[in-house]
Amino acid sequence: MIKIENLAKTILYIITLFTISSCYTLNGISIPDNVTSYYVDNFDLKARNAPPLINQIFTEDLKNKINQQTKLVANDTEPDVEFKGEISRYDLEQLAPTRSEESSLNRLKVSISVEYINNKNNDLSWKQTFSQNYDFSPDQDLLSIQDQAIDDIYEQIIEQIFNKSFADW
Repeated sequence: MIKIENLAKTILYIITLFTISSCYTLNGISIPDNVTSYYVDNFDLKARNAPPLINQIFTEDLKNKINQQTKLVANDTEPDVEFKGEISRYDLEQLAPTRSEESSLNRLKVSISVEYINNKNNDLSWKQTFSQNYDFSPDQDLLSIQDQAIDDIYEQIIEQIFNKSFADW
C-alpha cells in the first residue's frame, strides 16, 4: 500500500515538474538555443513636444521586460540580438468635437520606431514602427496623467515588440 502511495506521489511530482518546465513554451516565447544574449541600445528622442528622458525610460522598460521574461543575458559587445530605434512621435490630439467646438476626448499618441537585428539569423531581423494611444477626458490636464499614460503606452508597445521578436519564431 505504501509503495502504491509513493508511486502516485512520484508520478504527481513528475507531472507537476513537466507542467512547470513547459510553461516557458506555453507563454508563446520561442528562442533558439543558439540565441543567448541581447543588447538594447539607448533609444533616441526625435519626437517634438515629448518630455525629456522618456526615451531612457523606454530603453530601461524594454531591458526589464527581456530580463524578466527570457533567459537571455545582456551583452553590449557581441550580442546575438539587438534592439535600437527612436521615439518618433509624441502628439496630443483632440477627438470628438462637440457643438461648442470643444473636444470631448483627448488622445496622446506615441510612436516608436524599432530595428531588431538578429546576428544569428539575419532573415529574422526587422524594422517596424509601433504606435499606441491613451485617451483621456478634456477635464484632465496632460501633465496630471502623463506618467500613467506613458506607462500604459510603453507597456503595450513593449509587449508588441517582445512578441514580434520572440514569439514569431
